Amino acid sequence: MVSMWPRVCHTWSWMWLKRHPKKNGSNEQLDCSDDDPPSPLLRLPPIRSSGAPFLLFIPLACFALMLLSWKLSFHPGHAAFYRRSGDVRDDWAISEAVMEDWLPSWVRPEDFNFETLYEPPGGDCSILLLTAGDAKISIAEKLDLNRKAFAARHGYCFKHFECRPDYDKEPCKHPHFWRYVALWVLFGSRGPQHLRPSEGEGVEWVMYLDLDTMFTNFDKRVEDLTERYTTDRTGLIIAADLKCYQPLYPVNNGVMLFRNTAFARMLAYHVLVKQDYRGQLLLAENNIYQARGLKDQPILTHVLANDTHIRHIDPDAIRAVCNVTAERHQDLQGLLQQTPFVSVLANREMNSFRRSTIHFRKDRPEGHWRPGDMVAHLSGLTPMRPAMRDKFLKEVCDLSPPEVCPFVITLNETEVRLAEEDMWKERRRKEEKEAREAERARARAAMVEQQEQARA
Repeated sequence: MVSMWPRVCHTWSWMWLKRHPKKNGSNEQLDCSDDDPPSPLLRLPPIRSSGAPFLLFIPLACFALMLLSWKLSFHPGHAAFYRRSGDVRDDWAISEAVMEDWLPSWVRPEDFNFETLYEPPGGDCSILLLTAGDAKISIAEKLDLNRKAFAARHGYCFKHFECRPDYDKEPCKHPHFWRYVALWVLFGSRGPQHLRPSEGEGVEWVMYLDLDTMFTNFDKRVEDLTERYTTDRTGLIIAADLKCYQPLYPVNNGVMLFRNTAFARMLAYHVLVKQDYRGQLLLAENNIYQARGLKDQPILTHVLANDTHIRHIDPDAIRAVCNVTAERHQDLQGLLQQTPFVSVLANREMNSFRRSTIHFRKDRPEGHWRPGDMVAHLSGLTPMRPAMRDKFLKEVCDLSPPEVCPFVITLNETEVRLAEEDMWKERRRKEEKEAREAERARARAAMVEQQEQARA
């Protein structure tokens, strides 16, 4: 690209001489060849010539354009940009420091800490199970024991990313976005040294899991997903949402697999940068992924679907597949969509939902968790009473092999009954509210129709 600028320079000088032929008796041409520098014997027109300033500007402009072309030669599509972060060039290390300056003020990696929950003998963290956040529900310790057992079974590392206990909690805001801070650190050239063994390539895949998830089939491995559903360029494996037949929910970010690539790191960076603009983004006219109660999922979906010249997911195509299977009461299976950097799977491949039909009565039963699925996502636990959480967890444990639940659950029947009554009351309140809103919408539509008829 740089070699084209001498030709541009020569063209400019020819155009100037064409407009100013033999100015002041000078018939020299500006030497802009690739091989030789401009001749030192070149006689420039006298300063009093009206075209002299322009002629003096030509070599400076050529130099500036050559410098600009060199700077632009390093871009996200450049081969060097996609090198692994373990052997990345100094150019990327410099860019990394500059990019961190543009992250939101609360994103300060020194405020956070990786807590090691399990590490296999030898410390091989090529596959890392990762949780993040500060939500401490009543069954959190039991779910941690489940994930530790799965990690030990297959020799994976298991770490939790949290705000450092010795730091003021004020900087550690937005816990739903901590997972992306963790990815930014893990995949960076300045990542934690204890995650980068002296031999090997360090972290290859990160399986992020929400705190309300558990493994329910220990015979399945992370490698089963990474080997079957990826190409050489795949940086993200994500599952469709249980309600993927609705425009709001093409994908669900409760369980995700990230490969240590520049794509995965830049994806985390873009989500973090947009966190400060979440309110404006969710209210934007072209954003259809807003959902009550969700924090980072709408932003992640928007980045994947809308924010670059390449659509990393196609929500319309995902919804079309989900609609067909929903109408036929069929299971979604396998790979739903694959783009150069993203693979979208059916939810039961890696993110099966197990939640109360009282709260989520509109769910498709075909997409709910069943024995044999790899992961159960116990969505909706936060507002539940502890007794109901225990009940949900015990139901999954009773339908799973003993190794899945290395703990004991004791139910208090009285507390469970009271909790179920509260849930039914809440469900009825929601249904009554939805009915009132629907009635008001019908009344408004009827009023508009009457006004239009009156004007006609």
